[in-house]
Amino acid sequence: ISHAEAAALPIPVLTAWEAIVEHAKLEKGARVLVTGASGAVGVQMVQLAKQLLGAEVIGLASSRNHSYIKELGASTAIDYNTAGWEESVGSVDAVFDTAGGETLRKASKTVRDGGAVVTVADPPPPWAFGREEPELSKAKPQVKWVYFVVTASGETLGKVAELLQAGTVKPLKVTEFPSDKAVDAWEFGRQRGRTGKVVIQLHHN
Repeated sequence: ISHAEAAALPIPVLTAWEAIVEHAKLEKGARVLVTGASGAVGVQMVQLAKQLLGAEVIGLASSRNHSYIKELGASTAIDYNTAGWEESVGSVDAVFDTAGGETLRKASKTVRDGGAVVTVADPPPPWAFGREEPELSKAKPQVKWVYFVVTASGETLGKVAELLQAGTVKPLKVTEFPSDKAVDAWEFGRQRGRTGKVVIQLHHN
């Protein structure tokens, strides 16, 4: 992969790996819902859930990104703009959330009792710091609720490198800017709905 693709990869792929492997701890063949499935972390969650677990992956994304996330391994793609989309998901073993807010609230309804809801959304939900109980905690007392901030791991990056080398996991799409266009890069990165990550190339004389 290119230097730009390599630069964009660590945080999203480590986040996805930690959510799937260390927090959800799912059985092979699990059924999972990924919100924000076309975003940087979501793209890695879709791929790793498929490759590591053979999971049935349901991806929540805008309709224009449906073909992309299906190419990455999502079995089903759902448009988050569709009213009542959560009703069409059915029961899942885990929700991997990158969106937070109302999307997380709706997605949580789909998890089976005994499953897991794992979020990295910013801002985090109120239950992340024990300020209140999750809305569904009484109805589904066996659900595992997890909010986390990614942990650095060279060992995990090595494992992901093997998947990249084998071609079973694809790098993120990137848009490159030269260092003298850093302000343009920042503005581009703030846009909602963009695909991939922004990388600034630092040129040395």
